[in-house]
Amino acid sequence: MKHPPNETIFDVLEYLFDRCLPADGADAADEAAVAVLTGELAAAGFSAHGIARAFAWLEQMWEMCDAVSADDKNKTAAGGEGAAAAARRAPIRQYSGAEAAAIGTEGQGLFLSLERAGIMDNRTREIVIDRLMALGEEDMALEDIKWVVLLVLGNHPHKREMVDRAEHMMLADAPAFLH
Repeated sequence: MKHPPNETIFDVLEYLFDRCLPADGADAADEAAVAVLTGELAAAGFSAHGIARAFAWLEQMWEMCDAVSADDKNKTAAGGEGAAAAARRAPIRQYSGAEAAAIGTEGQGLFLSLERAGIMDNRTREIVIDRLMALGEEDMALEDIKWVVLLVLGNHPHKREMVDRAEHMMLADAPAFLH
């Protein structure tokens, strides 16, 4: 299958996770695995530029998740409040014009619902927003936003247990997000 020259980072990521990676994304950061995956993506018709951008997007996500995880570990070791307590005190997020346009009210409602359910804290939400904005899409479909949420949760060391809860909540009827 050859992909059009206007492929997006999201196109490459979606293909990568649907067809090339194990369910947990294991070994995707390994240099040998990256070379194999790059070959598979190129054989599928993705451009070298698109593939490089997708791996850079993933690398930035992994770095952000690791930084938040290390911060959580340091706070817990120092006797500070946990991420759940901090999330309960977090202020309401004000979206920039570009963020609001890209994420939309449904996406914002999804984030708020996930935070209220204790599935996503404000720092994880910021990673999701950063990664959504890095995709460069002007108007994200809710299904794409959900996919990025699951991707971030699944790659965040302290949030992996929340993937099933998030998936269950997000696959429920849409009105459940707007409580």
